Amino acid sequence: MAGGDLAAGKGIAAERNAWLVFEDEAGQSWREIFKDAPATEKQQANIRCREVASAEWRRIVPVLEVAAGLG
Repeated sequence: MAGGDLAAGKGIAAERNAWLVFEDEAGQSWREIFKDAPATEKQQANIRCREVASAEWRRIVPVLEVAAGLG
């Protein structure tokens, strides 16, 4: 990522609600994205997806904050 590239698109990202994901740090459960399912197999997959999404955001958010000059 070149310096400033992420910050340059910040307004567009905000207009598209891209910053919603940052709520993960405040306890976002990802249930809105990976909804509960009646089928056990699908429910297990959705739980795993929530775990992976949460872990990835905890990993990438600090990098994005520094790249955007926010951290």
